[in-house]
Formats: sequence, C-alpha cells, structure tokens
Amino acid sequence: MSDRLLIGFSGWPLLWSDYFPEDLPEDWQLAYYSNDADALVLSADQLHAIDTEDLEEWCDDLPDYFRFYLKADAVADVSAKHLDVLDEYLGAFLLPESAVNSDNDCCWYDMGDGCWGEPDQPRLVFLDYAQTDLRSMRESLQKLPKELDALILDPEISDPHSIAELKTLTQLLGVA
Repeated sequence: MSDRLLIGFSGWPLLWSDYFPEDLPEDWQLAYYSNDADALVLSADQLHAIDTEDLEEWCDDLPDYFRFYLKADAVADVSAKHLDVLDEYLGAFLLPESAVNSDNDCCWYDMGDGCWGEPDQPRLVFLDYAQTDLRSMRESLQKLPKELDALILDPEISDPHSIAELKTLTQLLGVA
C-alpha cells in the first residue's frame, strides 16, 4: 500500500460530461482521471464491462500508487483475467460483512456508515462531498479514522474539479 491517502471516485465511466476535454480519446480518459485522482472503486459488473486488453493498456498509463477497489459479493465474482491485469493496482476487494471469513488477504468488509476495512480497522471511507462549505468539510475530514488508506467520493454528488481542493484540505489538516 501507498503511504498517502488515496482519493478517488466510485464507478466507471464517470458521469461528468464536462470533466474530460471534448477531444480526449476515450481510451485516454482513465490516464487523464489519474492526474487528479488516486483511486477508483468499481463493481464487479463495471470491471467485467471493460475489455481486459483495454484495461491492460489503461494500467500502463497509471501512476504506481493508483489503486482499484473492487466491490463484489465475493472474490469469486471477479474474473481471474481481470485480476491478472490489475495485479499491483488492486487495492482491495470490498465485500459484504457476511463474507468476513474470506481467506483472501486483500479483502475489506462493510463496517457500515460508508466504512470498509478489516475488523476494527477502517481502511476506506465513502465521503459525501457535496457541500462547498470548507468549514463543514474540515469537520467531516477531522472525524475520519487516522489509519485510512482511501477516501472515495460519489460522482453523482461531487464535483470532479473539487478533488484538488479536497487533497489540499486533507494535507493541511494532516489527514493525508
């Protein structure tokens, strides 16, 4: 794992029509996204919708610290071909609490309230970053667990251009 707090969004393709430049080829979008974000949460279905050859090319353009988090009901729900491509870019599987007995080392479980992690150790948090009030955001960030690996935003309620602001705020608060 990286020593930095990874910040990213959930879901692909991303929902914002104005985030990517109009003339940006579709196969460059993930690399462009990785200039701003460090992580991406995908459901098993979203991952399977991406051709493994395309995924391999995309991963070649990602920074070493970038991580994918895969939300599934079980590790077996994700194809071995996709996992082979992701390799060192796989952050963790995000599994339901009922799967806690999984033998896989890179599994984090639903702890409720948008937290995922190992028993008694939150590792990833889904954060509602809809407010533009920095004071409110500071209060939300200060409540985060100290040993957090990733902070994930919902693209339906978060402005993609605010991720730089969020990164700066987490660094100033010593959260990142």
